[in-house]
Amino acid sequence: MLLGGGYIGGELPNSFVKRQLRVQPGERAAGALGALFWLVDQVDSLLGVLACMCLVWVPPAAVAAGLAALTLVAHPAMALVMVGLGLKRRVG
Repeated sequence: MLLGGGYIGGELPNSFVKRQLRVQPGERAAGALGALFWLVDQVDSLLGVLACMCLVWVPPAAVAAGLAALTLVAHPAMALVMVGLGLKRRVG
């Protein structure tokens, strides 16, 4: 439950900033800002999970780096699967 809360909590700041900039849910911001939001979207939930995880266990830097690398591969890969299944309109 703690890690699930961290996942959701990690998503909130990025979503809040996008709503303040009038980026609609599921849409991309234009230009370089869109690329920045895409990158943050890939790792924001991981950061929330790691922050909550540190309340009970502090992972070594290598573990955190490995999770970040895995996230940068798995998150877009799952988005691609969701597009293929018709659950999303596009990757990113």
